[in-house]
Amino acid sequence: MRAVSAVVSRLICAPISWKRGLGHGASALSCFLVAAVLIARASSPLMGRATVIPSQVRIADWSSLELVYQVGSSGIAERGGIQVQFPKSWHPWLPTPAAPQTTDEHGDHYVTAHTSRPGVTVTIGIANVAIDGRTDRMDWTATLTVSGDSLSAGDEITYTFGDQSGGGRGFQAHYTAMVEVLRVAEDPEGDGTFVEYPNPPRLTLTAWSSPIWVERGTTLYLPLTRKGSVLS
Repeated sequence: MRAVSAVVSRLICAPISWKRGLGHGASALSCFLVAAVLIARASSPLMGRATVIPSQVRIADWSSLELVYQVGSSGIAERGGIQVQFPKSWHPWLPTPAAPQTTDEHGDHYVTAHTSRPGVTVTIGIANVAIDGRTDRMDWTATLTVSGDSLSAGDEITYTFGDQSGGGRGFQAHYTAMVEVLRVAEDPEGDGTFVEYPNPPRLTLTAWSSPIWVERGTTLYLPLTRKGSVLS
């Protein structure tokens, strides 16, 4: 843990000090404390569990996916929540930007969220930025903020990516068969400090002729081999 702390301290504190011209005093100490908090949270067994349903979709299909986050034993305080970032391939820039939206339930790329606990609601904020702060026109992160009460261990937050209940088509999968990583971060304290989930769910895009079992049915497609790769 000391070795990890030293590495993270250099990665986080050194760039900040260099950019701002800070010395080693209180500024360096504050930065190290922030790094220590991030390390403690990321290595904590109290974080929840994230899954994506379904875990397999066909390439080029218009799909609706659910990211289900089961809250860990630390719970999530009111004004806390999670962040979810789907891969770039789900947000092509052309012919039109495929950005998540929360205003038109009848349109494409509509997203919704809810919790399993009665009386606790979720507000969705959409930002054109990656979870780690990097910016790219195809990076979109949804911040799901809990309100009304806190969430306890075992409660769930469900983020519907491409809600089709209003007639929209959802999101269109990429045209290449691959395995993709969904990034998830948690803010259990409600202080705005998000820590990325260490075991992110993976989504498999399969070729049309590949055999897949759809989790909400029993449809089997004819087998053919495919090549896959992992994108982060």
